Amino acid sequence: MIRPDVLLVIFGSGPLKEELDACIKAADLENHVKIIDKKTKQADMHLVYSSTRLFLSPSRYEIFGMTVLEAMACGLPVIGSSVGGMKDIISHGKNGLLIDPESEDEISEAVLLLLNTPSLYHSISGNGIQTSRGFSWDRVAEKMELAYKAAMKCTETN
Repeated sequence: MIRPDVLLVIFGSGPLKEELDACIKAADLENHVKIIDKKTKQADMHLVYSSTRLFLSPSRYEIFGMTVLEAMACGLPVIGSSVGGMKDIISHGKNGLLIDPESEDEISEAVLLLLNTPSLYHSISGNGIQTSRGFSWDRVAEKMELAYKAAMKCTETN
């Protein structure tokens, strides 16, 4: 189902870009899907996030999920894969939605749910902002220091 009020923007590029371009053309979706493959400075990423209505990261593999936290900090409701660090950051239905990255149905249902349910959209957006505040660089450094100290104690007792 094509929604004329929705534009899918794919940010970034990779080895499948040409194949993806061909799929977009074959499906006659050039007016509904755009790929932005230019490099953006980290300091300007908030402008990218702020120009969108929601953030979707259907990664098959993700170590941490920094982009999810960046999107949350900008107030975007997030949809992320139930893999790696994203499943540790996103609490399904509270501060985001978790999807199976291999399921087109789950992805489209999650997008439509957020676009069609303003109360859920705003709830997830607000909770996401709160979540992102717990991951400031100062907080991350404190947690890393505690983890190193705990690891040092383990090695001293063994």
